[in-house]
Amino acid sequence: MSAPNRIAATAVLAMGLASVSALAETPFYEGKTIEVLINYSAGGPTDVEARLIARYLGKHIPGNPTIIARNRAGAGGMIGMNYMADVAKPDGLTVAIFSPPVFTEVLGDAGLDTRFKDFVWLSSLAVPQICYVRRDTPPGIEDPADLLQAETFNASGIRPTSTHDIRMRLSLDVLGVDYNYVTGYKGLAGASAAVLQNEAQYSCGSIASYRSSVVPSMVEIGIALPLFYYAVVDAEGNDVLDPSLPDIPTFRDYYRSVHGEDPSGEVYEVFEAVNNLKTSLQRGSFVPLGTPEEAVDALRQAWKALETDEEFLGAYEEAFQAKPVIAHGEETMALIESLDDIDADLVSFLSDYIAAGSDN
Repeated sequence: MSAPNRIAATAVLAMGLASVSALAETPFYEGKTIEVLINYSAGGPTDVEARLIARYLGKHIPGNPTIIARNRAGAGGMIGMNYMADVAKPDGLTVAIFSPPVFTEVLGDAGLDTRFKDFVWLSSLAVPQICYVRRDTPPGIEDPADLLQAETFNASGIRPTSTHDIRMRLSLDVLGVDYNYVTGYKGLAGASAAVLQNEAQYSCGSIASYRSSVVPSMVEIGIALPLFYYAVVDAEGNDVLDPSLPDIPTFRDYYRSVHGEDPSGEVYEVFEAVNNLKTSLQRGSFVPLGTPEEAVDALRQAWKALETDEEFLGAYEEAFQAKPVIAHGEETMALIESLDDIDADLVSFLSDYIAAGSDN
């Protein structure tokens, strides 16, 4: 090869290598749009929290993609789950930020046509849930302990197999109070609206629901009273006290205060098992199986970056008066895999328990 030809060939090779290098350095999400799906309706606690997270998540994803949030609500969160399984493509452009219907899966609800382990999980949030009651519930609730003397009241739920309803019923049964279980409301917003309108007198909600809806519309003006919260637990099973709820006891502490002893018995053990898992998976983010590893890595790193994003943390605390408790990647995947290890007797108990509640 002549000298001029060698020079030309070298130049072409250099240009080719430069092009390959440029392609390798181009972020996966550059020039792309991510659709964040939310499995509850607009304006509800899942929606409010998911949209806040999505707003800040995007700035930590290399390539600065456009973020669009959309709701796929219905059937206690199952419509969104089924959409992610049946419709969403594994291209990294559809990301779920859901309230996972944990025990809907565990109990084999026929409406759910997928399994949680059929997704790649990015992160999860541990969130306590606060229970509250109308003060005018006969003969009147002036103090949280008065719940035990209340006449029969309505407790509002979402769906018999939803963890919200299961925990609510189990905790009330452990306490030994007299109540009617009324379900079918549209999300936590619908359940709390039922209490506001006095169709029901009792319900529960996540911090997002409680702070954004229950406090301003009921607690601050004296309609409702917070009773206790379902706490996140540590590795030894101890309640982790939430610093944002200093004046509200955990369910375990509330039980001790009104009964003078620790809660115990089969129903309480089932409540603990349900609560400990769901509290750790109150929110979860995932993508379909087969999503490119580059996309998964970018999304997981973005979730991790939120923990040190002062702007995000400030906005979250302003909205919910609480700090986010985030678990990542492998830790969340371990929680998902633990669903396969739930004791068969527990599942059988819950199946019978739900059926009995649905018949009432």
